[in-house]
Amino acid sequence: MPRNYIKKKTNAYEKEKLMEAVDMVRRGESIRGTAKQLNIPKSTIADAVKGKYKHPGEPGRKQVIPKDVEDRICRALIEAARQGIGISRQQVLRRVSDLCKRVGAPVKKLGKDWFEGFKSRHPEISIRKPEKLTTTRARMVNPAILKNYFDELNGIFENTGLGGLPTRIWNSDETGKQFEHDPVRVLAKKGSRNVLGRTTSNRTNVTIMGCVNAVGESMPPMFIVKGKTSRSLHGFNTEAAPEGSMWGFQEKGWMTDSLGEIWFRDIFLRHCGTERPQLLILDGHSSHETLAILEMALEENIIMLCLPPHSTHALQPLDRSVFGPLNSSYNTVCSDYLNENPLNSVTKWTFPGLFKEAWIQALSVANIVSGFRACGVFPFNPSAVPQDLIAPSAPSDVRIQEQPPLSHENNQETVSLSIASNQSQDSVPSSADTSSPSNVPTTVAVSPSQPQLPLDQPHVTASLICLNGESAPPVIEDPALLLQLITSGKCEIFSPDVSGVATIPMPDEQATPSQEAWTGAIDDLFTLKFINSPSSSSEVAHEKSSAKKRKGHRLLTSAEIIEEKRAAASKKEIKNNKKKAKNQK
Repeated sequence: MPRNYIKKKTNAYEKEKLMEAVDMVRRGESIRGTAKQLNIPKSTIADAVKGKYKHPGEPGRKQVIPKDVEDRICRALIEAARQGIGISRQQVLRRVSDLCKRVGAPVKKLGKDWFEGFKSRHPEISIRKPEKLTTTRARMVNPAILKNYFDELNGIFENTGLGGLPTRIWNSDETGKQFEHDPVRVLAKKGSRNVLGRTTSNRTNVTIMGCVNAVGESMPPMFIVKGKTSRSLHGFNTEAAPEGSMWGFQEKGWMTDSLGEIWFRDIFLRHCGTERPQLLILDGHSSHETLAILEMALEENIIMLCLPPHSTHALQPLDRSVFGPLNSSYNTVCSDYLNENPLNSVTKWTFPGLFKEAWIQALSVANIVSGFRACGVFPFNPSAVPQDLIAPSAPSDVRIQEQPPLSHENNQETVSLSIASNQSQDSVPSSADTSSPSNVPTTVAVSPSQPQLPLDQPHVTASLICLNGESAPPVIEDPALLLQLITSGKCEIFSPDVSGVATIPMPDEQATPSQEAWTGAIDDLFTLKFINSPSSSSEVAHEKSSAKKRKGHRLLTSAEIIEEKRAAASKKEIKNNKKKAKNQK
């Protein structure tokens, strides 16, 4: 189709309407009157009555790529996007061009015109910009890890009865905020090349630790600013921050072990209430599982459950429904503040008040509750995690299986059987018998995996002959057996040539690509390939070692974890004492 094609003005009509016009003409109506009544060109009706076209009512040329093949390509594109390995426009054109070459379709190279037509025929697809997803996160959110995590969570609920007490189910996590925000969308002249939005040049980062429960309540946040001494807090208007907030400092503005202990003791235990036990769900950051925190939790009857690594985007309530709205609210609040006066700027003094406004808007009861529901925590629902978050783990699903030993039963190669109608059981055809086509037996292909082949019957001969140095097929004399094999689909008949050798039609000899050829090529170009078996023992060892290194969820307050932490702390203390004694000498 030419690029500058201008569509002609034609009367729009459906195929059913044209068929109705043909029936009216065949019943005696005039072509001119029918065309005027149904608003269809009379020449079109006349051609349809004469049977001039094979598919009347279908405008345009016949598609080179069949419609069902395009439908399969469309489904493959959608599935690839779900699994996080979407295919771009250029990749589609390249792969479909290769597809046409493989099946022998009369297409050299596809371009923009075909792609635009493909999109118009499949309005369910569109070009989208994907979100970032690391390979590690894509691999870790898989059905096996999710099942183990929800089994552990269900066991906690059953043993403690916390499944029906949402006020005692908590989730905590950190997020970061910079003074420089992302400007919100604004109205501007259509076609403008550059639309500017004011921001602050200061990129100071502040870490905020938040904690919420399944009923929609939230604890005061903890702010960690960059600095080496308490003097780094002097410029902040801490009074304007959310009520009850705690402020700390660290050299890089990050959460550390000591700050984590302060948060757990002075914020969590103070605001979680007096009811026991309680459950705290958090990620595996080192500041969340120090020995001091675990001993305080064990003493206070606080159950701490660590999420599987690299899965917080799917299993952490704060990440699912709170921190996203918090970022949007913060950007909106900062944009409104900077637009009020050209001299305004986000600084240490103004940041706490702006963050407080965004904090109140984002940490609503509806947002918090929806996060626990979306993660399947409360109400407990292991199937709450959407398939769109699980699908990216499919390409990295490595299945280690042992190859079955090769045997006669597993061999699916075709064996040819020759049918001789006028030969005795002991006779063997000679080379002279194959000189004439009339004396050549018909060759039948039978799968050897069929154990019910009755070659030991009296009227069946299974002798082997040698043609051109190769083993010839066994001979079958029983017509009833031959008919049974053909009707049951256990054999395939080929026409031999003059020399008596069966000629099997090759795909290249076909005039048009078959459905099987399209299907096989699509599977090769658009379907993901999984590793079903390793090529060497070293790959098996590597897979086992990688599986050992990957840690799943952990019950941090279990006796095993606490003893492990105590042993590590004791070992570290002994090492420090030896080092100190050595330095004193």
